Amino acid sequence: SILSLDADKGFWVQIRPGHEAQNLKLVGRVPRQDQIMHMVKGMQLFGTPYPVEVNLDNANLTANGATLPQNADTIWYWDRAKQQYDYAWLSTRAGFLGWRSATIQGAPPATFSLNPGYGYWLQVREQYSEFTWTYHKPYTR
Repeated sequence: SILSLDADKGFWVQIRPGHEAQNLKLVGRVPRQDQIMHMVKGMQLFGTPYPVEVNLDNANLTANGATLPQNADTIWYWDRAKQQYDYAWLSTRAGFLGWRSATIQGAPPATFSLNPGYGYWLQVREQYSEFTWTYHKPYTR
C-alpha cells in the first residue's frame, strides 16, 4: 500500500512475530541544504536525511552535556550485534569532551555513525532547555 509521510518525522515499522521479513521502499527528495531541527525535552525519534553515513562527531549535534552520563543528553541506538539498545552521552568533563560510549568501561569516544534508513532516539533531559540542531549537509554535490 502507499502511505504518505511528512518530511522530518520519524516512524516505526513493526513486523509481528510469525510474519516474514519485508522489504520497504521509501521514495522522496534528498535535501540540498543544511537541515534545521528543533529538539524538545524528553525522548524524540530522529534520523539522517542524507544518503551517506555521518560520524556522530561530525553531525554538529551539540546537545546538553554533563560530567556524568545520567545528567547528560543521550542518543539511543539499536546495536544489531548485541540485539539491544545502547547509548552515547555528551560529556563536558575535561579530558573526556564529546560524545562518549555509555556501556564500555572507561567511556571511550562513541564510534557509531548516523546511517540513512535507521532511527535514533535523542533524550533531552528535563533540566535542560530545548535547542535547535543545524545538521550540516555532509557533502558538496
